Amino acid sequence: MVIIGYLGLLSSVGRAGGRKRGLQDAPTPTLASDALLVWKGRAGRTFIVSDRRETEALAHLRKRSLWFIGGGVAVLCYGLYEVMKLFSDGGSS
Repeated sequence: MVIIGYLGLLSSVGRAGGRKRGLQDAPTPTLASDALLVWKGRAGRTFIVSDRRETEALAHLRKRSLWFIGGGVAVLCYGLYEVMKLFSDGGSS
């Protein structure tokens, strides 16, 4: 029984279209160039992510992510500075 089950498992691996497609697998709707940035939602309805056009929304997200990266690097440098200062002060006392 185990061998038959194992062979059945191996024979079904890699079959295309084995999974039933649901509503979440629906393709994204076609949009005009001046349309809002949307993402496919549940039950076939679109979900509006931003009130800007796609290029504007991506530029805003890129700018915001660069600010967060810069802030993270600044915090990391400050923490490294404080650790180095702690070790240099602790070694001389």
